[in-house]
Amino acid sequence: MKKPLSILILTTMLFSPYLHAKGCKFGEQQITIGETISLADPYLQDEALGHYLLKGYSSKDSIEMSKKSDWTHLVLKCMNSFVQSNNASESEPFGMVEYGEPVLVPLSHQVEWVDELKIKN
Repeated sequence: MKKPLSILILTTMLFSPYLHAKGCKFGEQQITIGETISLADPYLQDEALGHYLLKGYSSKDSIEMSKKSDWTHLVLKCMNSFVQSNNASESEPFGMVEYGEPVLVPLSHQVEWVDELKIKN
């Protein structure tokens, strides 16, 4: 009896983020939990364009490179958030938390960079 129960608990834990969450919205776009969205930043693309032009690249090449540069895009991932449970339970895994609203967060390697640019401006 313990083995099927363990498998049920493990399966529930693995798939529960997908069962409970609605997903995220950005504008009219719906993003499911675990998916990412890449957003081109017009301000950073203009900065990149100027940089490439000053380096001597042609207008055409500068425009293309500024649109494709990874540092001119923000990649956000839709993730579950968690809040303290109003009905904390010690009889279930992670009984002290429950799902909050899904949120969009920068990929881990972009967090510091995004924070730095947002604080400056």
